[in-house]
Parts: sequence; structure tokens; C-alpha cells
Amino acid sequence: MSGNSFSRRTILKATAATGASVFATPLRAAAPGASPITPALIDAAKKEGKLVFYTAMDMLGLADKAAVVSANLSHGDQKLLDIGLALVLEPRVLLLDEPTAGMGSEERWQMIEKVRELWKRQNITLVFIEHDMDIVFKIAESICVLCYGRVLAEGSPEVIRGNPEVIAAYLGTSEEDEAS
Repeated sequence: MSGNSFSRRTILKATAATGASVFATPLRAAAPGASPITPALIDAAKKEGKLVFYTAMDMLGLADKAAVVSANLSHGDQKLLDIGLALVLEPRVLLLDEPTAGMGSEERWQMIEKVRELWKRQNITLVFIEHDMDIVFKIAESICVLCYGRVLAEGSPEVIRGNPEVIAAYLGTSEEDEAS
């Protein structure tokens, strides 16, 4: 685990003000105060295989956008870059708070596929908070449902999908759906 002790939120605030490129943003997260990022530096480091952030950006599908200023990325790519910022710190647990919020349907599912790929490739624990139950059921192995701050149910997607308390609180019934 990296020795960096600053928070992800601090990193995002610091990089948003700089107008940094996709590659400069996570590098600044991994090495605050580092020398300016140049294409030659990136190329040399890629050849030596020393760029954790290059691997993360490549895995997230952002490598071809290296020179794009992060503020000019699409909403979905900005969220992927947020994940990349966390990855350069080499976490063992990654917390994603509504990673698909504000995304359209297609972009939402692309994000979930990236999250699933990340989980498999990086072998890290993913904890995500999500209100879109289709997404939760698609990706989660284990679900903990909270209602007003208390645990309502825990279990596999199948167990949660059939839990009467969860149905009443969040999922609704087909009769309710038909009446709407």
C-alpha cells in the first residue's frame, strides 16, 4: 500500500484546479509535487513499465485520452478517472459511492462492466453504494440493504431479491408496478 496519507477528495480538489491532463491527474495523485509531465516522460516511463497510473488508465480505457484535459472528458470518463485516481494509491479496498449517478443507460452499463473488470483484474475488494437495484443485482456477490440506518437484509442477490422486507422498502411488487 502506498505511503500517501492524503484523501481521494483532496486529490480531486487539487487536480481540478490545475487543468491537468488525464495522465497528469493520477500522477499528481501518486506523486504530489512531481516534475511537470511531458510526453517524453510518459513514453520513457511506459517503456520501463514503471507507471502505475498508465496501467490504471489503460485498464479503464482512458489511455488514448492521455493529452485531454480532465475537465473536458465526458461525465462517464471523469468518473472512470476518479476511479483511476484511487487505483494509483494501490488500495486493497475500493469504495465507490454511486459510480453510475448521472449517467445515461448505455454509459451506466459500460461503467459497471469496467467496475466488474477492475474487480477481477485487480483482485481488490469493491464496496459500492448504489440505489439502482438492477446494477446491484448484476454485479454484487453479497448485498447489505440498509433502511433508515439499520440493516434490513444481508445475502446473495437471489436472497435479497426474494426478501419481503426489501421488496416492500425498495423493490415494490408487480401489482404496484401495474397500478402506477
